[in-house]
Amino acid sequence: MDVRQGEKVSCNLNVPYRNIAFVLSCPGRLEQEYNILCKGETGENLNIIIGILNKEHSDVFQSTDRYEYLLTNASEKVHYKGHSLDSEPSKDEISDKSNIQRLENELQYADYIIAMGAKARMAIGLCRLNGVVVANVSHPSPKNMRLFRKIKHDDIAKEIIDQFRLNDCN
Repeated sequence: MDVRQGEKVSCNLNVPYRNIAFVLSCPGRLEQEYNILCKGETGENLNIIIGILNKEHSDVFQSTDRYEYLLTNASEKVHYKGHSLDSEPSKDEISDKSNIQRLENELQYADYIIAMGAKARMAIGLCRLNGVVVANVSHPSPKNMRLFRKIKHDDIAKEIIDQFRLNDCN
């Protein structure tokens, strides 16, 4: 489904709902192993959030499957402990001109962008995007969702709905 280029896992642009984009941080071990974005518990958490969004606003979120939306990352370079020196992309990596151009190209058809986490927020903030509604929410990592029990799936879905002002349309 996705194209791997060396130590990168790239987004799949051939999706039914590329007008809605979820931007996360970077590919990790499972993404590299399976050559597809948003695997493992992070992906499962994202599917739960998308399921809630679909239930609340099926007019916008028409599918419950994350792989029917545009999934991308602040960086397409693979990071995880044991593979690289860190598990997150650096500011320099994210702000690199070619990386920002990649993101702008991937997101050119998006009407809604969900920036999930600080790295995604930073990357989206550097992009020139016109007429796009952006929601900034927490990253759906297992660390955020389970270990600290700070963030719930419903909370993230509510933040997206509120920031997109979807309830104002009813």
